[in-house]
Amino acid sequence: MSNMSTQGTTQEPNYAPVTFARPENGPGPSDEIPKADLIGALVAITLKGYDPERPTSYGRSECATLDLWVLDGPYGGTQETDRCFFGLLARQISALEVGHTGVGRIVAGGSESRPWTGITWSSADADYAAAEAAMKSASF
Repeated sequence: MSNMSTQGTTQEPNYAPVTFARPENGPGPSDEIPKADLIGALVAITLKGYDPERPTSYGRSECATLDLWVLDGPYGGTQETDRCFFGLLARQISALEVGHTGVGRIVAGGSESRPWTGITWSSADADYAAAEAAMKSASF
């Protein structure tokens, strides 16, 4: 053991400079168009999968995984891949066969305490023509 006293001496810590990484943020749930903002929009949906009892933080729920093309409204021209919808909307979307595309308008109803979101499938040829043209364009 040393008898040397360090009383009264100050030594600066020797820190190596810190280099911070600045990665790009990838897509995530926060990048999705809020479902409420889709109400009234004409959309094209390609069903990729359906799980009638997908585990969620709220319990089990119906879940449709899909590719979504927004054809009009404020988000017209936007595409989302691997989007998930739950509940009634998922059940209605599951009417499509996996790999098939349907066209319709997102609708909502119910009360403040029990709101719901669904889809009204279109029967108008003009809606399907608009969807086909938009999906073939470079914007999608």
